[in-house]
Amino acid sequence: MKNFQLGDFIFRNFLNILIVFLLILNLLPILAPIFAHLGFNLPAKIIYFIYSFLCHQLHWRSLHIYDYQCAWCTRDMFLWGSILLAAILVKKFNIKGLQWFWMIPFTLPIALDGGIQTVATLFGFGSGQPVYMSTNFLRMLTGSIFGTGVGLWLLPAFKNNTKQNLAALRNLTNLSALKATLKVALVVIFTLFIIYLIFIIIWQLTSTQYPPENVMDLAVRTPAELKDWLVRRAHGI
Repeated sequence: MKNFQLGDFIFRNFLNILIVFLLILNLLPILAPIFAHLGFNLPAKIIYFIYSFLCHQLHWRSLHIYDYQCAWCTRDMFLWGSILLAAILVKKFNIKGLQWFWMIPFTLPIALDGGIQTVATLFGFGSGQPVYMSTNFLRMLTGSIFGTGVGLWLLPAFKNNTKQNLAALRNLTNLSALKATLKVALVVIFTLFIIYLIFIIIWQLTSTQYPPENVMDLAVRTPAELKDWLVRRAHGI
């Protein structure tokens, strides 16, 4: 009986539980460099260690606070951040879910940016001069677009867990509802762009040894030495 009640509670409150989980998931990587700066090495190490299973943790693809890198890269930070923001908006407003094929345009930017960068890194690693390398700005943008698509595709189905609601969300054909959902997507992406700018300002104000290149950190970064290309958590603990 208790197991049934617990299962029913989770089913009815799945979106709320997910939002709390996503909030913690997004907060801890930002706390890691702050803990490291304050000398709280143990909690910082624990966070960096846990997130090492989720991210490559290359410092030159990550945002920094107090010259310490966040516990995951820029792309992951804004991918999961966009899913969190989408979940909050879905909970607050009557947002209809996107159909699966809308994931194609939301996935294409991250597939091109990340895919080409990976191939270029593999073939250009020996020379230290890959044909293409992304920037933190592009990682933020493509991660935000992809995460927004995932959030607006999957999360509306969990707002009211009923068979009627799930069926309606799978058959979204109303053009006005589609336009409204796409407007929400633009709001999420623009909001994350503003958050990114705030992070760059914080990075600039708190870091002296490894500051951002410019106001949006548009520069292509690669380590000076080949041996440092695959070093994980070089600016962490």
